[in-house]
Amino acid sequence: MSKNSIEKSPKQQLRKLGFGPFHIQRLMDNYEQMLDAQLLAFFENNVSHLTSEECGLTHSQISKIACHVHPIENLQAYVEHYARIKQMDLSAQDIIDFVKYQEAQIVFPLMIENLPRLLELNLEMSDCKRLTALIATQEQFDKTIETLETLREHGFLPHQSVEIAKSVLHQRHFASFCDCISRAFPKLCQENFFDIQSMIHILNNADGINKIDALSTYASDLLSYQFTRHELIQLLNHEMGILRLQSLHLKTPELKSQGLNPIKIILKVVADIKPSKSKTDEEEMDAYLIEIDEERRRLYFEDCMSDTFSIFQIRKQETQGLLERLNMLEEDLMGYRY
Repeated sequence: MSKNSIEKSPKQQLRKLGFGPFHIQRLMDNYEQMLDAQLLAFFENNVSHLTSEECGLTHSQISKIACHVHPIENLQAYVEHYARIKQMDLSAQDIIDFVKYQEAQIVFPLMIENLPRLLELNLEMSDCKRLTALIATQEQFDKTIETLETLREHGFLPHQSVEIAKSVLHQRHFASFCDCISRAFPKLCQENFFDIQSMIHILNNADGINKIDALSTYASDLLSYQFTRHELIQLLNHEMGILRLQSLHLKTPELKSQGLNPIKIILKVVADIKPSKSKTDEEEMDAYLIEIDEERRRLYFEDCMSDTFSIFQIRKQETQGLLERLNMLEEDLMGYRY
């Protein structure tokens, strides 16, 4: 048998099963012209059932699902769950999108159980798909929905909540996140500190949950020291923002007693310092405080020098004034003399 006849055989079988040229080409391209024999046998035995009213798939939809990982399992799961999927008024493209990143055996039961809950939170279907692609268990779904509900209670819009929930899903910090939000957000609201865009930016960064927690812990004291919310957010968004916020809280009274601006000192001194894997947080903290003390002394010396120079300038001007008066007196005396 020639090579050409071998290559044509799967195409002929697919054509006989009702697949059109475009569907066949899609399958052949996906499987690099060597369609899996097991998949081909599955089509032989099941295409008529898959395209019946009982299952409602078209040949185009079958070919799309078959181009994802685990095609046979995905199609079998679709048949198994079709009755309930049909009740959810999903489009064919919706179904295909849901199995794009996860096995249908996992995603269909989760989707059937939880999609109505997500839609009740006013999420768009596209957002539901993006979240479902990251979730593999019912426990994760429950935590995700709890996170979304908590964020909604604090004024986050659905698309904003989705972005944060995706970040939490990647980090797998559901419990600490929900606990932090419940504890920290009321404090931040009380301090009129709650800016949704700032919170989103912080939460989407590394260690965002702990940063929000630190902000709620220190915000009240630091605001009483006349720091602005913008300054604190700016400080917190640095790589070592939590440690810097702690430094600011610890050293502000002493620095202010010297007439210095603590936030300018800290931002200037530690902006280029990178965290060391060989040091503990306490050691890093001590290193920062030493740097801050050195900077404080330097600035204090500069202030003293500046004051001395100012006094010198004043004395110089006074001396120049006296010289001018002496010159005038000398001219007057010379006039009397002659």
